[in-house]
This record gives sequence, structure tokens and C-alpha cells, in this order.
Amino acid sequence: MAEISNPHDRFFREVFSYPEAAQDFVRYYLPTEVAAVLDVPTLELSRESFLDPNLQEYISDLLYYVRLRDGSPAYVYVLLEHKSFPDRRTPFQLLGYFVRIQERSLRETGEMVPVILLVVYHGRSSWPVGFGMGSLYTGPEKLRRYWPDFDYHLVDLSRYSNDEIVGAATLQVALRLFKSVYARDFAEQLPGIFRLLRDLIQTQSALEYLHVVLRYISQSSAEVTDTQFHDALREVFLDEGGATMQGKTLAQQWMEQGLEKGLEKGLQQGLLEGREKGYLQGRREGFLTAIEMGLDLKFGSHGLALLPEIYRIDDSDVLRAIAEGLRSAKSLDDLRIIFRPEE
Repeated sequence: MAEISNPHDRFFREVFSYPEAAQDFVRYYLPTEVAAVLDVPTLELSRESFLDPNLQEYISDLLYYVRLRDGSPAYVYVLLEHKSFPDRRTPFQLLGYFVRIQERSLRETGEMVPVILLVVYHGRSSWPVGFGMGSLYTGPEKLRRYWPDFDYHLVDLSRYSNDEIVGAATLQVALRLFKSVYARDFAEQLPGIFRLLRDLIQTQSALEYLHVVLRYISQSSAEVTDTQFHDALREVFLDEGGATMQGKTLAQQWMEQGLEKGLEKGLQQGLLEGREKGYLQGRREGFLTAIEMGLDLKFGSHGLALLPEIYRIDDSDVLRAIAEGLRSAKSLDDLRIIFRPEE
């Protein structure tokens, strides 16, 4: 799989790796007659990407294997366009990906199979109508028959109202974020998005998904400040009667629990990596994983700004102290004291 190169790509891949999000996206956002021929629960994510590396800053892709109702195989190829404006070359790019997917199918099964091409767009302007491969033809009409043509399904999020965005809570939150992330009133829309997150409260993956969402907001939007972000959290999880415990908002509880989970997960990951890279190196990378999650959850983009300096620290004991200090730190200055005691 290609290296994740931007926050839109990372968020897209993380969200659509949740089976309920991917299945509901296919179920509700493909044309009804197309979804009806798919055995949606058989949808299975492939880790292969077909993108040109030069385009990874602007588009992301995911390939799903799925069974049809009659038991035969097919693919759903999802292309996310995160350019600010539509690109007329997109149909031509899709043609290239279609050919590569069929080449893969021929290698593995000896057969070509149906491929449903699905484009998700969340730029600032609407996608032009009739923007298909046929629209790129400029030659004599008598030669048009030799021009390749095909259809793809477009999900232009700018044309959806909030009420029209449906499906699992994970999917709704993601599509609302994609739809709103470039909007000037993004901060005003955050409370509505956070209300959807409350639906995830009882699920096993709630903390993990909260981290995914917070990181995406902090890394992708220039339209919301940290103050607006925390105000939206307080409005939804405290002022509207969200669950509280010992005077703490639910959001604060999630942040603390997420930090604990991040530390544990980071250490486990580091120990596994340590088998290949050496114990000390693996231990260091485990602490760094926990610190990144903790900074993101607790301090947002300002916290993540400390990472370049923290990455230069080689002493695992200092990194452990930073990770543990995140539990009680009330400000970034509290953390700086740990690794810059001379200040």
C-alpha cells in the first residue's frame, strides 16, 4: 500500500477500514439498483492501491472485493478526490485504474469481473454534470465510436444536505467532516458532528475513532481554532447534559482513557517492532506512538507542533516520562519542563 501522504488520505483509509462504514457507504450511496445486486456483507477491503504516486497528494483510492447476489465476484473501486476543484482528467485516470484492476483479476483468476467505479468528491465547487470519459472527446463525430467510454458513480458531498447523509455513525461523521472541512462555517458545524459521535459511546472502538476524528480536524482544517474546537466539545458533552463524572466532561474522560489506551497500544506495538529493530529502538517507537496520540487528544494541533522536537530525543526514559506526564499535564509548558528542565 502506498505511504499515507496527507490527512485526507489517512482519514479516508482509517474510516473506510471500519466494516460498518464501508458497507453502509456501498448500501446507501450507490444507486439503489446497483446496491441491490451486491451481497453487501461480503465486502472485503484489499490493501492494494492503483494510484500514480505523483497524484497521491490529491486523490486516494480503496479497492473492495464483493460477491454479487448470484455468488459471482466483483470489485468496488472507490476514488476520493480531495483537490479543491474538479479535475477533467479524472475519467481518464479511472480508465487506467480499471485496466490495472482487470489485469490483476486476469492474473489471479483468468477472468475479467465487473468493476463498479465510485468517485467521492468534497472540493469547494460542485462537480460538473456529465463529466465522463465521453465528454473529453473533441474529434469528428464519425470517429467517436472508437473512443472508449464508460460510466462511474459520483458522490459529490457538496450536493448533500446534512439530513441526506445517512448510515452508520462512523460513516456519517466522516462524510460530514469531508463535506464541511473546507467550509468557512466549519466551526459552527462541529457541535452537530460531535453529537453524532455520542452515538458511538457504547462501542468498543469509540476511543479509537475519537482519536481518528480529532487528528483529522487538527491536521486538515484552517477554518477552526483550538478554542472553537474545545468550545464545541464542551457544548455537546457538558452543556447539553452529556454524561459527567466527578465534574469532568465526557470528552475529558475520553481524552484521558484514550491516552491510557494509546500508551498501552504504543508500548505493545513498540515491543513487537523491537523484535526486528532491537528492543531499545522498538521501546522508543512505542513511547513515540503513545505521545503522538496523547498530544493530539489533549492539545490538538498545538500539541502536535512539539513532535519534531520530541522525535529528536533518543533517551527512552525521557520519552516514558513525557508519556506519563501527559496524564496530568494541564499545559504544554508542563510537558516542556520534563525534557527542557533548564528552562
